[in-house]
Amino acid sequence: MRITAAAFLAATGVTLSTSCSLEVCPWPQLVVHQTCGAQDFENGYNLHQMGFATDPKGWIDTKRCVRKFFCLFANQQFAGGQGIAFISTRENFERIKEIVEGSSASHEGGTALLPEPFHSAQIKGKGMGLVADKPLRRGARLMSMPPVFIAHRNFLERVPPDYQGPLLDLAVDLLPPSTRAVFLSQMTRFAGNRAADIMATNSFQMNLGGEDGHHFGNYPAVSRFNHDCRPNVAFHIDGDLVHTTTVVRDIKPGEELTVSYLDNAEPRALRQIRARQTWGFECTCSHCSLPESLVAESDRRLQEISQIADKLTNPQGGEVTPALIKRFIKLHEDERLDSTMATPYSLAALNFYILKDEKMAVKYAKLAVEAGTIESGPESQTVKSVKGLIQNLTQKPG
Repeated sequence: MRITAAAFLAATGVTLSTSCSLEVCPWPQLVVHQTCGAQDFENGYNLHQMGFATDPKGWIDTKRCVRKFFCLFANQQFAGGQGIAFISTRENFERIKEIVEGSSASHEGGTALLPEPFHSAQIKGKGMGLVADKPLRRGARLMSMPPVFIAHRNFLERVPPDYQGPLLDLAVDLLPPSTRAVFLSQMTRFAGNRAADIMATNSFQMNLGGEDGHHFGNYPAVSRFNHDCRPNVAFHIDGDLVHTTTVVRDIKPGEELTVSYLDNAEPRALRQIRARQTWGFECTCSHCSLPESLVAESDRRLQEISQIADKLTNPQGGEVTPALIKRFIKLHEDERLDSTMATPYSLAALNFYILKDEKMAVKYAKLAVEAGTIESGPESQTVKSVKGLIQNLTQKPG
């Protein structure tokens, strides 16, 4: 049985954006514009009285809530004593307990290459960053870390600072001392509550599932990676909420390790606007610092990528040719979009499949599996779907 184009696209979740994980890119990055009121904050308690009861697995229900809706939970035993603080609804608390209690990271803590093949160093124009100590090959996993702090999206975006602050401060107080120190050492860019600032500056989107699952998670070890519009490291957050970083192209000793905070498929002007609005910096990466003539060439390539992607995602009779597919891949390579290759490889595999060129379809499907494993994890829907395509192509009739 042959897989249809529509079924393959639906299964993989392939989109026209080349920067988001193939799993989901559900909402805009956190920008702190506090709006709606929350006038019934229950703050009749002393933040320094820590005599909260814990359940047999170490979870603390503080019963401290904003609007009797966003409540604080914590577990100092989580991830081998790293600890975690969680501000969300009670329904989401039950969901996160189920998620993390089935994860080895919740018991053992994070993992990293040991000894770490990088060190922290002062980076000109960026502050502190990570620098490689030895050659690193594509596919090398640098670290896998569980979250330290998770907060509901609406708590961070809609609750005014005066009502956020006490609950955030208590959440930080409930982290183990060493974790608290690491959390508070992260970079900030706003005035006001430090924990709120850290979450706005250093958090990652995550979805616990369901209609109310949008949250932001903080991983202090990961915040050491600086931004680059053409990064050499990719990251994903898996179903256990573990944040994994993996090398996407060969790295030389002395080279900075970077991830992308932005949509790499956008033109430079739009990337700069996003960077200023969300993080308060002007991107000075090597790609954004190119001469204007080369920036214009890059923007033209990105526009052509978008146009071809539209054709490959909605193939019409006669429009898609092998030359067009190969052009699509070459444009990505010329743009150094190494951290977002799963989508183009998947589209190439699909369209060669439609053209009945099974050899080329298998070639690009295997590349899509490799890229998808790096970018979204081996258990991601994309990887599973492309593996299904490979099986469909290579199985022998009868």
